[in-house]
Amino acid sequence: MWQVLPGASRNRSAGTGRAIVRRAGVVLVSLVVASVVLPAAASPRPQPSKADPALYAQAERHPRAEFPVVIRELEPPTSAAEGLVRSLGGRVSRELPIVGGFSADVPGDAVARLTASPDVLGVWGDARIGMSNVDMDQYDSYPVNTVWKTTINLLNALLKANGSSKDKLLTALIFITSMAEKPAMNAVWKEWLAPATLPTRATIGVSDLEKNIKIEVVVTAAKG
Repeated sequence: MWQVLPGASRNRSAGTGRAIVRRAGVVLVSLVVASVVLPAAASPRPQPSKADPALYAQAERHPRAEFPVVIRELEPPTSAAEGLVRSLGGRVSRELPIVGGFSADVPGDAVARLTASPDVLGVWGDARIGMSNVDMDQYDSYPVNTVWKTTINLLNALLKANGSSKDKLLTALIFITSMAEKPAMNAVWKEWLAPATLPTRATIGVSDLEKNIKIEVVVTAAKG
């Protein structure tokens, strides 16, 4: 079916009319293809659960303030997360291989955008490390599962007393006098922690911890 374009004369030849229609058809097809090939890209959504709640709230209230943070990466050997920090106006302070990440200073409005990145596993507020300990001698004669469950309860209490929690553990270094007890230890450990919050952990077998101590645990945790 023929259609006369605006401004075209009805007295033009059929050949000219066909050329006009063909050109109009090409323009129409090009517009349709462009609308299909170039859809609007969706921006990644922030994931507040990946950040320290206190840090996330403070950053939202003070978007222009600078915050010291610890960032745990999905792929520590790459520089993707470090590059993201710099692109958001922050600066990397130092690499932290023990937690699989690095420390940085970032503007408040960068925190939410960091949680939206698939290259970032978690964002915590950076602070000085506080040391706490407890005398475990009273538990030396207990079965390993009982010792571990008691140890976990003590860890919970110590973390809470120091403004932290088990969900904010970054690293754990465990010394045990019998590697045969490691499966029992693992069972209690996995029951205590959610898979998404498991810290970097090393378990080392030793011949003696003095005073008949069976287990010694050293942990690092974020505060806030």
